Amino acid sequence: MITAFRKTNADYNYYAAGFRKYCTVKDAATASDDVIKPIWEKLSRDIKAWPDDGGFRREYFEQLLPVYRKAGAIQGAPDLKRAVETRFVEQALKELG
Repeated sequence: MITAFRKTNADYNYYAAGFRKYCTVKDAATASDDVIKPIWEKLSRDIKAWPDDGGFRREYFEQLLPVYRKAGAIQGAPDLKRAVETRFVEQALKELG
C-alpha cells in the first residue's frame, strides 16, 4: 500500500492507467488526460489522499477522534496505543526508506 501510494503521488501515468482500468465512473476507460489529471492533482497534491507514509499513524487517528465522536461512531476516549497497532507500518517504512 505504501509503495502504491508513493507511486501514485509520483507518477501521474500510473494513476491514470489505474483510473482507466478500475474506475466505475461512466466512460472512465476512455477519459482523457484533461479530465483525469485535475482529479489526480486535487487528490494527490491538495487533499493528500495517498500519504507517502501510508497514513497509518496514531496521530492521524487522534485527529479523527472528534469526528468519530460527533458522528456517534465512538464514545469516550479509546486507548489508541491498544487499539491501533503501528509496528508493521513502522517496519515497512524502515525497510522502504
